[in-house]
Order: sequence, then structure tokens, then C-alpha cells
Amino acid sequence: MQDINLTKDILSGKEIRAKLINGANKVANAVKSTLGPMGRNVILELNKYGDSRITKDGVSVAKEIFLEDKYENLGAQLLKKVSLKSAKDAGDGTTTSTVLAQSILTIADTLEIRNVHKFKEGMEAAAHDVIENIKLSYKKDIETIEDIYNVALISSNQDKEIAGLIQECYEKLGINKDVIINLDNSNCYNKSFVDIAKGFQYDKGLPSPYLVNNTRKMELNLEDCNIFLFDFEIPDFDYLIPTITEYFKATKEPLVIMAQGFGGDSLDGITQNKNKNNLPIYAVECPGYGSRRSLFIQDLAVLTNGVVLSKETGTAPSRPGEYASVDQTGKLKSLVSNQFTTTLTFGYGNDDKIKEQIEMIQHSIDKNMEFDVAEAERRIANLTSGIAIIHVGGTTELESKEAYDRFEDAVGAVRSALQEGIVPGGGITLHKVLDITIPIESPEDNLDPKFDFALGYKTVLCACKAPIQQIFENAADPTLNQVLETCEESGKLRAYDLVNRCFTDNLIDPVKVLRCALENAVSVCGLILSTDVGIVYRKNLDVNSEIQM
Repeated sequence: MQDINLTKDILSGKEIRAKLINGANKVANAVKSTLGPMGRNVILELNKYGDSRITKDGVSVAKEIFLEDKYENLGAQLLKKVSLKSAKDAGDGTTTSTVLAQSILTIADTLEIRNVHKFKEGMEAAAHDVIENIKLSYKKDIETIEDIYNVALISSNQDKEIAGLIQECYEKLGINKDVIINLDNSNCYNKSFVDIAKGFQYDKGLPSPYLVNNTRKMELNLEDCNIFLFDFEIPDFDYLIPTITEYFKATKEPLVIMAQGFGGDSLDGITQNKNKNNLPIYAVECPGYGSRRSLFIQDLAVLTNGVVLSKETGTAPSRPGEYASVDQTGKLKSLVSNQFTTTLTFGYGNDDKIKEQIEMIQHSIDKNMEFDVAEAERRIANLTSGIAIIHVGGTTELESKEAYDRFEDAVGAVRSALQEGIVPGGGITLHKVLDITIPIESPEDNLDPKFDFALGYKTVLCACKAPIQQIFENAADPTLNQVLETCEESGKLRAYDLVNRCFTDNLIDPVKVLRCALENAVSVCGLILSTDVGIVYRKNLDVNSEIQM
């Protein structure tokens, strides 16, 4: 006898692809209405009690969509991944990637594709060529603070306050791609503001997902926490027990254990004490390898006014029952850690000691004592760098959350622009690049594998028109053809401002956002079009029935 709860239904061939495309279309139709300066709001029901939220953020809309039809829901969830991956990779472009994916699927659904793998290769080749042509013909680097402002303004749906605060961050910290901007909820009613603090970010995330304290964002977010700095790998949890016991006898402040690694059951012990015993104890790993880790911890001890716990110097517990004292901890103003990065903010270090550490490193560089000069310069940057914190406010909790979403989009868009440059925005670059991207000629024999390759190539080129078409459709503006005919009359490509109804140089998009949007759209469409079977749990099973085997 088989458990009826394990019974599944199977759908195959054109039927499953039709269901997947229907589901994807339902997500796209909800998301694309937010695109552009004239995009509309979407209201989201948050729970069964009727609490709601209004947003223009594409990824926030997509996250809320779950369909009743299980096969269609598979397609919806696949398309949602486009938005989520674009947001993760580039910080923005969620709606653009969804519109591109829907257009590709709509065109492909009308074609007779014999070799789907060649069709997919053609799509990938077209995406590559489009992006390369954009970089060669239209891209320029961020050069002024006004460029920062304009990128943020477009990404935040023309919110001048958001753009102005992000501009302020870069005015204070400099125009470079390494500037770190964190977002926090404001304690001031209906007011957002910028705060600059000492700190830096490194590419090492949480060693365990069970250490998060913010499940919505899947991150660890601490303020005014103490930190033990172990200059070696923790062997097991037994080694930490005396230190943890004595620490929480002395104080209930949050404690972070930083080490070069966590061996044995040390990490399990920390997570169990956090989640089962409700102790505010957490763990993070220091970045780098070998001696770089030791140097990092030495610098961190200076910035936090803590002590390096080292076996070599005798500052770490070395015998059973010995423990590190509370006096040996450093102090952080804040710590934010997710799956990929950890951001530390300082404010309790001794300025004289920090200055001495910087001078010591600089002296070793000047005297050619440093084997790795780049690493030494990076250490100095860590000791002197700052972090911008934007405190996001709102009249209501719903308004604050909606503003937070737009701040996230704008910060991500600016970061992407600094990394890979900018191009004229509003979808016009994706459309005009088709003038210099030559479609591949299709063989006369439709059984030739190159036939499907050419079909895939042309499909992506046609889909590149969709974002600007959707932007004009949302604005109910019929002048798209005239705009496309006159957008290069000045000798260079210029974007069209639908709000003020004129061409402008201030409407710009980050190249990285366009690249990620197109690549992710092509990727998910390739998955959907190459799917031939769908298997889902059977719906509305009769719990009194039995399936005989």
C-alpha cells in the first residue's frame, strides 16, 4: 500500500509548457505594470487579517504570487527567480528582466522549435552580442556626482529625496565602487537621513543560516555587540564553554565569536545555545587565508579596542577550565552579515592606537618590508574607511517599507553603475542596439540545427524591444515611433523623459542591470522551453481512499 500523500500527477509535452508559460505570464502581467516613471502601484495582501502594503517594486510584487494551479505555479516560481536573481546580481532590473522573459516566451510559443538546445544556444549568443554592442557603442563610466544622483533618481521612481540622500553618501565617501551603504529603519518620524560611521565590508558570510536574527532578509543584524577575536580555529564547543559561561555571568550583551574557523561541534554548540537557550551568541569567520587572517584580526582588535586571543602570545585559554574574560572583548557599533558578506561598523576604538597601526603599516611599505604591498594598502583602507548608513523613515509602517524597497533598488543600481558603467536609460539602449546587432541568417532547410539557432537569436533581438514598449504603454503615450526616429538627431543616443516629454542626458541605466536582466531572462526561458515533463503532488486527495499496489 502506498501513502496517498506521496501520490503525484504528471503532465508532459506541449501541455506542460503551456501551463508553465501561463504561470509565467500571470507573474509578468502583475509585475510589468510597475515599469517606468508612469508605472502603477500594486497593493499586496500580507496576511489573512487583511493587512496590506502598496509598492512599485517589481521583486516585492513577484514574491507575493502563488497560483492555485500547481503546474502554472511552477512557471510562476521560475519567473520569480528571474526577478530575485536580477535583484541579487545587480540590485535592480527586476521588472525589466521579467518583461524580457515574458516577451521571449510569447514569441517562442508561436514558433515550431525542433531542436530546443540549439534554440537556447542562439538566445545565449544573441544576449552576449547585444551586451557587447552596448558596451562598445553606448557605455560610459560614472564621472560626476550628478551621474550618481540621476541613476538613483531613475531607480527610485523619480524620488528626489532618495536620490539626494544617496548622492550625499557618495559626496562624503567619494565616487568609487567600494563605498558601502547600509539601510536601517529610522527612529525619527517621517524622516530619512544619512549617518557616516567607520567600518568596512568583507566577502565572507555567516557560517550557518541558523545564526540569522532577521528571517525576512536572512541576515544577522546586531548593534552595540561585544566580540571575541580568536586568532586560530576553534577546535570544539567544549573549548568555548568556560568562556561563554563566564561572559554571560558578567553581562547579557550580544556576543560575537570571530575565529579563523569552527571545527568539531563548535558551530553546532553556538547555534543551539542561540536558538534553544535564547543566548545572544553568534559566530562569524574572518576573511582571507593564512597569515592574512592574523593580520586582519590584529587590525580589528585596534578598531574595536579588543584583545587578539592568540596561543602564541598566551592571551587565549590554553588549559581545560581557562576562559577569556569580558575585558578582552572588543566592541562593535553594528554587525550585519548575510550569506555572502559581513559588514562591520566601529566607534569604540582608540584613535591614537588606530593612527599608530596605520603608521606602522605605512612604514613597512616605505621601507620595502611588505611582501604584499596591495594587501598592506588594503589594511590601511580598512583602518581608515567609512560606511554610510541611511536611516529610512515614513509616516506609516507601510510607507516606510515601500520607501525601504526603493532605497534598496537605488543603492543597488548605483553600485552596478559604478562597476560596469552607464548607458541612456528608459529602455532606449536595448531597442537601438538592434540597429547594430545583425541577425543571423536562417538556413532554408528547417531541419538544419542552425535554423533553430537563428530562431533563438532573432527571438532575443525582438524581445529587446519589449521594455521600452511597456514603459510607453504604462504611460499611455503613443509617440514611441517618433521618439525612436529622432533619439539620435543630436549625434548621440539620448533617452526620452516621459514625465517632461523631452530628450535628456540625465535618464540613465547601469550596464550591469541590463546585462543581468537579459542574461537571467534568457536563462529561465531556456529552462521553461526545454521542459518536457512536470510532476506535482496531487491536489485534493481523498484522505479516506487507499491506493493498492
